[in-house]
Amino acid sequence: GTNEIKFTTAKGSYSIEQIDIVTNLKETKSAIYYFDLNQSQYDQINEDEMDSTLTIEFVDNQENKKATLNVNGHLTEIDQVDPEYSRNVDSWLEPGNNYVEIKPRTDIHIVELKIELE
Repeated sequence: GTNEIKFTTAKGSYSIEQIDIVTNLKETKSAIYYFDLNQSQYDQINEDEMDSTLTIEFVDNQENKKATLNVNGHLTEIDQVDPEYSRNVDSWLEPGNNYVEIKPRTDIHIVELKIELE
């Protein structure tokens, strides 16, 4: 956001030029969630008998939510104000261990993350 620096003096006037500002920002930590998909579930998804939907519910603070979403190495971007993000992830899932990684680009607060099979 916007930052402001003020210089004041009790006496006299000064000219301040060529200011250097050094910041030490920490990289945003990503959140990783793991889940297991058995062979039967995987087969049903592959044969279009079942759909898999990833849903993320954010705190509804009316602020923009920006993040990189990584599902088993498949990347997509989230950039929205809405409190819920949802997408089909059929082609991104694998039998056995799977993961969802969320790397925020703005402050986001996740209420719930779920993968539903229907």
